Amino acid sequence: MWVTWDLSTVRRGLAQLLEGFRLIARSGYLCHMCLHFVLQYIVSTFFYFEKTLVVAGGGGTASQRVATFATLNSMSAGAVALIQLTATVRWLCCHCELLLLGLNIAVALLTLTLS
Repeated sequence: MWVTWDLSTVRRGLAQLLEGFRLIARSGYLCHMCLHFVLQYIVSTFFYFEKTLVVAGGGGTASQRVATFATLNSMSAGAVALIQLTATVRWLCCHCELLLLGLNIAVALLTLTLS
């Protein structure tokens, strides 16, 4: 089935998108959460490509490379979760006054679920 878009639907969608960006820009909490997500995706992407380079350079058979990648993936996921729990939550709590709002536990749990 083909989707047809009329101009009013596109304009309404763009207006809603811009309103969402305005709401995020007005809220310090939402800005910091967006920053957290962006930094998390950048670090995760960097680690993924580094793992592929390490595995590709290691040689061996295809099954050995898959096993090596799985081991590195598990170890890096644990390291990223630990770093996020310690450094990211501490930074957010100190710099964003989340500690005063009582949201540090929520941010820690959010970080765990996204890892």
